[in-house]
Amino acid sequence: MPRLTSAISSERGALAPAMPIILLAMLLLGGLVVDGGRDLALRGRAQAYAEEAARAGATQVRLGAADLQLDEHAAIAKAQEYCNTILAEKRARVLRCAPDQTLGAVNPPSDMRQLVVTVRVTLQIDTTLLSLLPGVTTMEATGVAKARPYEGLTPNDAR
Repeated sequence: MPRLTSAISSERGALAPAMPIILLAMLLLGGLVVDGGRDLALRGRAQAYAEEAARAGATQVRLGAADLQLDEHAAIAKAQEYCNTILAEKRARVLRCAPDQTLGAVNPPSDMRQLVVTVRVTLQIDTTLLSLLPGVTTMEATGVAKARPYEGLTPNDAR
C-alpha cells in the first residue's frame, strides 16, 4: 500500500500545465459558436436586404407599354432609395448597398429573363470572442439578389 500512495502523491499537480491550453481551446470553441452564429445571422440579414431592394426596383415597370418592360432609371432609383434606408440603419455597418447599374436589356422584350434588377449588399459587424485572436476583429457578409417583374393579369382577365 505505501507504494500506491507514494505514486499518487508524486503525480500531484501534473494536470496544472495543461489547464491553460485546455481553457484557451474551450474559449476559442465558444468563440466559434458565438461568432459563427452571429455570422450566419449577418449573412441572412444581408441576403434579406438585397432581396427587398431588388424587389423594390423590380416594381418599376412601364405601365403604358403593350408588353412588360422595366423602366431602368426608375428601377435603379427605387432600389437605391431602399438602399438609402438600409444605409441609415445602425444595428450593423452597411459597407455597400447598391443596385447593379447594368440592368438586363429588354431586347427581345418577350424574354422574361432579361428583365432583372440585381442588388448587392455587404454588412460588417465586430467579433465578440474571436477578437481575442490577432487580426480577427470584424466579420463581413454579402448578399446578392435578383428580382424580375411579374405580369399578373392577362388581357383576358381585364374583361
